[in-house]
Amino acid sequence: MFLGALTLALATGCGDTTEDPPASCADGEKKCSEGKLSSCIDGEWGEATACPEGQMCHDMDGDHDHCMPMEMSCMDGETKCMDGKLSTCANAMWGAGEACPAGETCVEVDGKTDTCEASSEG
Repeated sequence: MFLGALTLALATGCGDTTEDPPASCADGEKKCSEGKLSSCIDGEWGEATACPEGQMCHDMDGDHDHCMPMEMSCMDGETKCMDGKLSTCANAMWGAGEACPAGETCVEVDGKTDTCEASSEG
């Protein structure tokens, strides 16, 4: 019984077809794989290449992965003072930042857990 099913499966799978197999990706898509970036060309993933020095492959949970400067990448929930504003990391990217409440300034701790604290008067 099994041999008959296998023979039928092989016989129907070996026919001459004029249809192209489905594309594994859409042209223009990009993906990170093992820290390298691949681009889709003609429905096939191209060879993955390393990002330029000082950059890392950033997985965007979709088809638009890209290389970005390491200092711009972060872990969700981290906080960092940027231009006097407190920025929070979301989706592995730093947000625009918000001004600290009145009477507080952004205090740099370690670039991952920075915070707004009461301003010291001198």
